[in-house]
Amino acid sequence: MFDIFGKKKRGSFGSKNMEEYTPAFLPKNVEEGHTDLSTFIVGDYSLLNDSFLAERYAECESKFSPLVQISDQYTVGEMGDAYVDAEWEFVKNRHEEEVAMHELSGKNIVKARTVRMQELKERILKLHEKTAKRQLRIDALADKHAKYAIRIGKRMIQLGFPITAVAFAADFFVNTEFVQSILYSNVNMLRILVVCLCLMSDGTMYALGTLVSKKSDSMSTSMHRTFFAVFIFLFSVSVIGSIAIRVGSMPLTYGTFDAKGNFISKETFTVAEYALALISSLATAVTGALSFFFSVDKEYYLEKECIKLKAEQEQDEKLCTQLEAELASLEQAADPMICDRERRKAAEANLEALRKGLKMLIRKLLALHQQDAAYSDAMAESAQKLLEDRKTGSIEEDGSLGADEAQEAKKTMTFREEREYKEAV
Repeated sequence: MFDIFGKKKRGSFGSKNMEEYTPAFLPKNVEEGHTDLSTFIVGDYSLLNDSFLAERYAECESKFSPLVQISDQYTVGEMGDAYVDAEWEFVKNRHEEEVAMHELSGKNIVKARTVRMQELKERILKLHEKTAKRQLRIDALADKHAKYAIRIGKRMIQLGFPITAVAFAADFFVNTEFVQSILYSNVNMLRILVVCLCLMSDGTMYALGTLVSKKSDSMSTSMHRTFFAVFIFLFSVSVIGSIAIRVGSMPLTYGTFDAKGNFISKETFTVAEYALALISSLATAVTGALSFFFSVDKEYYLEKECIKLKAEQEQDEKLCTQLEAELASLEQAADPMICDRERRKAAEANLEALRKGLKMLIRKLLALHQQDAAYSDAMAESAQKLLEDRKTGSIEEDGSLGADEAQEAKKTMTFREEREYKEAV
């Protein structure tokens, strides 16, 4: 038997019914840019594809050409009807297969919509609870404003950090001038000692101010107190050490050189020299105090938290709006099989028309092969009979004629066909 309908495409059947069945997942995350399921429908029928129908006619003409070549003027038009009916069954079977897959796809779409709606309802409920709870926190922080902050557009920088950086640079310069008189022979040790002094005075105070302004939820009270005590201790050591360095280096600081170029340290000091040494030693304490003062700003962290919560709130509200819109769209979405059933009717009409059309194509090929006017008329009458048989069958199915009238119409058409056939011969 001739296979005029081509080979079937190989592939597994997936959840998305397309012209060629391929494994696929239905979209469900509309917030990630995917299409929601409200507009998702099953694929098309092959019988509604013009190229598919054109291929069937081309295959029919190609496969039946050898039979047409051996025909003569006595060949009846019904010669190829049996072959067409047999091959037409393959198209019918394919259509039934597509119908089954469309039914499965439609059920999968409805199921996916139901699951997605349940998921959306749960997520929307949780988002409402989350946003309501966050809004209470935002309202409580709405009046908080940082005391010491630099605002650049929407960005806000706590003033303690730049002040600490300036204090660090000042301490580094001052301490270097005094310590180098002691460690002039070792430059690396000099830099290490000066940096340590700056960190102990300014770094600890900045950290202490941050610790006082913002207590981490993950930090226990005992740990908080321990860090507080350590920072105070290190700052005190830096202040005491700075005083000791200034006073201890006074003989070198205020010493002079003799005529031969030898350095002569000073052994007695005036009140003014002691005052200068003490004032310069307290510079470390002053810079540390300034760093601590500008870094203590509880409302800065509260305002920063409020800004962060507002950004999260805006994002969640936008997401909630998208999910609510998707939920409303899914709840009002039409049954995906409504359109499919109407298209199925059109496909089935094309299926029946294809059988008639292939049979009429055989008659056309026979008439063209004989090149005889009388034979062409006979083939035209035979093709007309096909159409009338179809109309008669439709009338019987509709029940517009009685059983006796339909039977009489059949007998009349059969008698007419036999008479026309004899005249043609």
